[in-house]
Amino acid sequence: MEVDGAKVDNPNICMHCHNTGEQKILFSFKTGGIHDDYYGVMLSYCYYCQSTSFHYLARSDEDYSFYFIEKSIPELEDNTELSDYIRKTFPSFSKIYSQSQVAEEEGLDLISGMGYRKAVEFLVSDYLINFQKDDPSITETWISSPLTSLNNKIQKLNDENLKALSTAITWIGNDETHYSKRNPDYDISEMKKFINALLAMIEYNRSIEDAKNFINRS
Repeated sequence: MEVDGAKVDNPNICMHCHNTGEQKILFSFKTGGIHDDYYGVMLSYCYYCQSTSFHYLARSDEDYSFYFIEKSIPELEDNTELSDYIRKTFPSFSKIYSQSQVAEEEGLDLISGMGYRKAVEFLVSDYLINFQKDDPSITETWISSPLTSLNNKIQKLNDENLKALSTAITWIGNDETHYSKRNPDYDISEMKKFINALLAMIEYNRSIEDAKNFINRS
């Protein structure tokens, strides 16, 4: 949407009930005081629970006419709990992911995104080692080499859905480590949404394999 000639990112998830879908913008305007920490503020309304959320806006470094949500009140809580399967199969990922959650909950949002990206790199690496052993090009030496980038590893994934989700997470994660963002309309909330989908796909594939093994055994 546009406010005062500026393009404003519309929130797509309610901070209260967590339902997804476009929120109604009650008001939005720019701020320019010398003591203002943000470039604008916005109040949104959820059609599902009829609750309102307050948002602080930041300005894109790439396009000064575009504003995106930097902070929301209340903050969106991530109640995602990792399954026992994920914790046992990907212990390094689970530890880094949990530490990143703690950092975010403590308000360290400027560094938690980097932690989530690192967690996914461990997830992809261990996935390749555990589930694509038949690929002779995937060795622990190749995985652990500093010359092997996360993108190199993602391209080795034999599932296009896993590849797409991992790529999207990496792009957002890279933005969290750089001075300016290439994708200012995507933030940690979208990153975690993609991580949750990635974990769900891994468990989905595991269930299919379990079913096939059960059928073949009978």
